[in-house]
Amino acid sequence: MLEMITFWVQMTRYDSFLKKELLSSPLNTLHLSLLTQPLTDAFDSAGTLIKPKSLAINKIGHALHSLSAPFRSMTFSQRNKAIAANLGFRDPRVLQSMVLCKQPEIGAAVRPHQDSTFLYTDPPSAVGFWYALEDANAQNGCLSFVPGSHKWALIKKRFVRCDVGGTGFEELIEGQGDGVKERFGGEAAGVGEKRDEEFVMSEVKSGDLVLIDGNVLHKSERNTSKVSRWIYTFHVSIFMSLHLLLFSLAGVGWFANGSGDVGN
Repeated sequence: MLEMITFWVQMTRYDSFLKKELLSSPLNTLHLSLLTQPLTDAFDSAGTLIKPKSLAINKIGHALHSLSAPFRSMTFSQRNKAIAANLGFRDPRVLQSMVLCKQPEIGAAVRPHQDSTFLYTDPPSAVGFWYALEDANAQNGCLSFVPGSHKWALIKKRFVRCDVGGTGFEELIEGQGDGVKERFGGEAAGVGEKRDEEFVMSEVKSGDLVLIDGNVLHKSERNTSKVSRWIYTFHVSIFMSLHLLLFSLAGVGWFANGSGDVGN
């Protein structure tokens, strides 16, 4: 908890922190994206930002664990290493990391999705470490999950670079992106098939950790309250270089030669 408090104190000074720690590095790949959905929440009809910039930041990412010492220290803590080891990882890679800022009254909703669509390995192996920096509840846009969907919802497409430039999605052939039977002994099912798809809200307190299986269906709603909902998240996966070239800059390994030391 002390580690999380120290991290939170650092984040409360984010204006100077961003300038000194993040934006000063010529190697940084961080991007600050202003909320655009819904557009009128942060901008007027002429496209002028009507919120202070500090209250309009949507995301800071995707390589905080690699480029910023405070984030690196928190991400590669002994506790997080132990959790990854207990989950069965032997040579895990941190693929990306980001702060997500659901700002008061304008924090956008995130549609239902599966993280392994964007961080694909075969079989799926991605796990999200989702740390609440503030209380997350039904009013400010907490996470919602379909319970047990990681045991039956297969991955049907993966996020890729396109030959013509840009990015897109590649449909997976039958048998790819499954991993359900191998991990749980059950049969996979299409996401669109009739299942118990009742999303259940998961309210958490500041400092809580939520572990998100790459196959589980989850989402979050808009922040309609006057209270922000900031979180820090990073994703861990087995090392599959061909599928993860898009995130190679952030592909920092946790264990070097099995010693438990942080490696690059």
